[in-house]
Amino acid sequence: MDNKIEKAKELIFPLLKEENYVLDRMRYYRKEKENYLEIFVEREDYSPISLDEIVALSEKISQALDKDDPFPENYILDVSTSGAEKEIHDFSRLPLLKGKKMEVHLKNPYKGENIYIGFLKEVTSEQFILTYRVKARVLEATFDITNVSKIKLAV
Repeated sequence: MDNKIEKAKELIFPLLKEENYVLDRMRYYRKEKENYLEIFVEREDYSPISLDEIVALSEKISQALDKDDPFPENYILDVSTSGAEKEIHDFSRLPLLKGKKMEVHLKNPYKGENIYIGFLKEVTSEQFILTYRVKARVLEATFDITNVSKIKLAV
């Protein structure tokens, strides 16, 4: 199955690059009696993508996959974004999100808490600074990226 997913990625990567999108994740699975190929895309800078843009991209991806489809069986193609509160899977792209509101889940607590919601202030390859509120005070915390179990945009 991994070879089929890799082949599908090879087919759509040039198209995504041409359209200024990046692949967030892709999965192929069976649910009940249907097969599904889910493709989640984002813009490089995480700016919003409209429904019309997703429809147009879905059509282009469908055409690209029709040329040399690695999945011989019928399936439903589902192209979408991860939504406004999307989880960030590639931490190397965190610098693009400076100034954005984030929800951070930690593996090990910081000051007795595992979840922080605040604004991404600074990012290095190993750490980031989050500003957050406690009542009327604005505080800063520095987190190691290795201590993050999940990070996502917040609204």
